Amino acid sequence: MATLIVDQYVSVDGMAEARDGGSSFFQDFEGLAETEQDHLDDLQNLQAIVLGANTYRMFAKFWPKADGPLAALINQTPKHVLSGSLTEAPWGKHAPAVIERDSLRRTIVQLGEQHAGDIVVWGSLQLCAALFEEDLVDVLRLWTVPVLVGAGRGFTPPKLDLRKLKLATSKTYSSGVIAATYAVR
Repeated sequence: MATLIVDQYVSVDGMAEARDGGSSFFQDFEGLAETEQDHLDDLQNLQAIVLGANTYRMFAKFWPKADGPLAALINQTPKHVLSGSLTEAPWGKHAPAVIERDSLRRTIVQLGEQHAGDIVVWGSLQLCAALFEEDLVDVLRLWTVPVLVGAGRGFTPPKLDLRKLKLATSKTYSSGVIAATYAVR
């Protein structure tokens, strides 16, 4: 059975998306370069990537053309897009993403049965909120960037009940980024 991991970059005030709907607060942060090897190490058991339609569109514009070990890993890993509106999901010269139209729970359970390693969800804030609502998340990996954005959007649903997490690992980088991995269930 696979482990479902929500992997998010967030501001210190917990936002995964800024007030303007963008994520430049972490994309433009130069200090993330020092986290790349650890991020790659965390992805050693990656079997599949799950994305929402909006994040798929953003990723599909960037990652198929990107270079480096992280790009290679993302490009070769099977991708699944949960969408009721997409009719195709090309990924540059790489294998296209699979569009999943079944219910969220059924899709995640089936993917979990198909894979023995990790399934990672990046971005996809609406999808992440639904995964937390459905209690499907096994691990939460946060990369906290040392900025405050004031207002924006988190990755959990607004009405989420209190959930206690267990810290599995943490690391602080010289840039001020803090990486923390939590067991959710």
